[in-house]
Amino acid sequence: MPDTPDPKNFSGPLKPVGREGQVEVRDPPEAALHMSAEEADLSGIRMLDAADDARRQRDARRKPKA
Repeated sequence: MPDTPDPKNFSGPLKPVGREGQVEVRDPPEAALHMSAEEADLSGIRMLDAADDARRQRDARRKPKA
């Protein structure tokens, strides 16, 4: 992997969201993702946060209504 990735393939961190009990990542590039180590860390943290949101949404829908 070259030290400087091709700018047109440099995507930056992902922006996932928890939606309707699932994690959604909009418009991921068709080519390989290229990001700095810090952006990869941020993407991982965002994925974990989105997974937590999705899990809470899913669990809230499963709770029986009192």
